[in-house]
Amino acid sequence: MANEELRVYETHTLWLLGEFDANLRAMSPELLVAPSPVHLEGNNLLAIAKHAVGVTRAYLLGMACGQPATRDRSTEFTATAAESAAVLASLEELLSQIPKALATIDFSLLDVPFVPERSLYGTGELREMTPRDAIVNNIRHLGIHLGELRLTRSLLEARHV
Repeated sequence: MANEELRVYETHTLWLLGEFDANLRAMSPELLVAPSPVHLEGNNLLAIAKHAVGVTRAYLLGMACGQPATRDRSTEFTATAAESAAVLASLEELLSQIPKALATIDFSLLDVPFVPERSLYGTGELREMTPRDAIVNNIRHLGIHLGELRLTRSLLEARHV
């Protein structure tokens, strides 16, 4: 049962991040850093992916798997053309780290509550969570941002046709 649950988490996380990777690699360098086509607080495609990498490192690798993790959330929401190769490389590296990291989890500790470090958590009031919560919250968060990435991509492509 334990291995099956972790396999489900791994499968969903890898699929979501794989979709980020596939979308970014299918885009021109110009569209990756094009401003959001709506006049809201939208991010460019590269910044959305940069945030997905940052949050996964914090929540999955750091909080859930107990690996050393640092995060500067404020820098996750901007990305320039000069960062394209680095963001893609960090996404690729993260994809290879996830199976190894999840293999190290002690299943008996998945429900042990902890209060995460502020630097890893993000915004809002800190709240107690478990490693399982961290994994599931990361999957949910990735899904939201994959939708944002796809919508932004569609809007940008429609504008540039």
